[in-house]
Amino acid sequence: MDEYYDWYKGKRTLKKMSIVLTIDDGDYELYYLVAPVLKRYGFAVVGISGEDQRADENGRL
Repeated sequence: MDEYYDWYKGKRTLKKMSIVLTIDDGDYELYYLVAPVLKRYGFAVVGISGEDQRADENGRL
């Protein structure tokens, strides 16, 4: 996200094929389903969770 933020502020350029992918499926899905796939292909993963919306161990809010 630092790279994106620096680009947004005009402080850097990005590679031609750069993307920011946002996923709004909750903590469980991000941690157990999405992050492992993205990491396997070399993508950085950042998870941000709202304080009032934390999933339990079963992925339920």
